[in-house]
Amino acid sequence: NLDQLPRANGPFGPGSVGYLEDTGFPEHDTDKAKDLLAQYEEETGEPLEFTFTVQNTPDVVASAQLVQSQVAKVGARVNIDPVEQATLINLAIAGDFQALSFRNHPGGDPDLQYIWWHGGSITNFNKFDDPEINALLDEGRAEPDPARRQVIYEDINREFAKEVYNIWLNWTVWAIGTATNVHGIMDTPLPGGQEPFPGLAVGHSLAGTWISD
Repeated sequence: NLDQLPRANGPFGPGSVGYLEDTGFPEHDTDKAKDLLAQYEEETGEPLEFTFTVQNTPDVVASAQLVQSQVAKVGARVNIDPVEQATLINLAIAGDFQALSFRNHPGGDPDLQYIWWHGGSITNFNKFDDPEINALLDEGRAEPDPARRQVIYEDINREFAKEVYNIWLNWTVWAIGTATNVHGIMDTPLPGGQEPFPGLAVGHSLAGTWISD
């Protein structure tokens, strides 16, 4: 159920370095969207219409249909183009799309996102080249202090919200099923006292896991 997924306001979900409860990402504003649409039509002489390329799976297509219905409310048209995953990846790398849905940024150390966001990277799919994000990524990669790194990636989060390079949909909810006698799956502190990252997409350590009789 799409209504049960936490709405995202940036690339870093709760528990990630760089997470902010309020990133400054624009709020939903139907009236402003209609004004901008009218401005587009006046300048171009045609209604706004674009193709939304997505992976051809039921959940992703359902998300695209939600976007399609929301955009229709302001008078624009979205054409959904479902493709297989390999095709989606090739189109993303080539930049051959108008709008494209991609699940990414699963958490963990935010330096893992360097190749996705640094200007000139082949996996920077929408080809933005933001000097501030480039500099912050380089700074975060070289900074050993956890508190300083938190500030650096918070600044990246705010820059994404300001420039709206990506439109964030939702954070994914993960779960682990265990027997009642299995303990320490996610709540074992890391060396130095840091809390472990609560997400599962990049895996989680079993170093503190134990089984009772």
